[in-house]
Amino acid sequence: MAFEDTWEWNMDAEAAFEEIVERGDRVSDAMRAFRTFLGHSDMMAYLAMMAPRLIELHRVLKETGSIYLHCDPTASHYLKILMDAVFGPQFLMNEVIWKRTSAHVNPKRWGPVHDVLLFYSKGTDPQWNTTYQEYEQSYLDVKYKHEDERGNFRLSDLTGKGKTKGDSGQPWRGYDPSDIGRHWAVPRDEVVALVGASRAEEMSTEQKLDLLEENRFIYWTREENTKMGRGFRNSSGISRAGCQFRTLSQIFFQLTRRLRNGLATQPRNRSPS
Repeated sequence: MAFEDTWEWNMDAEAAFEEIVERGDRVSDAMRAFRTFLGHSDMMAYLAMMAPRLIELHRVLKETGSIYLHCDPTASHYLKILMDAVFGPQFLMNEVIWKRTSAHVNPKRWGPVHDVLLFYSKGTDPQWNTTYQEYEQSYLDVKYKHEDERGNFRLSDLTGKGKTKGDSGQPWRGYDPSDIGRHWAVPRDEVVALVGASRAEEMSTEQKLDLLEENRFIYWTREENTKMGRGFRNSSGISRAGCQFRTLSQIFFQLTRRLRNGLATQPRNRSPS
């Protein structure tokens, strides 16, 4: 059966609805509630067709898997409830707002310029692949203005807010962060890059600081005659340090090109009848 871009209540929608209701689970409860106030509308037909597809997607996902569902504000609130019923509300990872256009002229309301990505996981430990993009040069010029023979770097505080009773609150090389109500906040990625994840887990805060100091990642300043660790150089240089998450438009393009194939398309900007 080929998917359609518009939906209407008919015998197929009725059959899909009845099949879901007979399950007698959370999805069944959600669908009955939708039917109560949406009636035999186009939106109800769309939800009746989406429900079994989402159930099947949940079934075939690995425990480490996740799903991004692309929709617009016409149906995103209904789909979020349906996804909560299928996956469980505790597995909502993010609701991502994608600004798909910069302007949409409408003199009587705010311009509809965004779509929604509902990001759910199947289990408690989903695989996460961080995506990077190089910074704008103007950002690098301002933030990564320090330079040595290894390249440009930025300064970032090695301490975090609040005192701690563990080794992260102990003095190191004459400086006690507890004196100003802070504690050591050692950048994990830099330590892992130098010694590996397993060794990094075994090291104390003092050992990690020594490691960064030995590898010239700590930049010392002097305030009121007290030495103070104020920052670190990124071990991967500017190519990694000068990165951020991709813009939502790039995420959308990459994800939906793969994920929308074979999925029903919601009724767009049509009010329930």
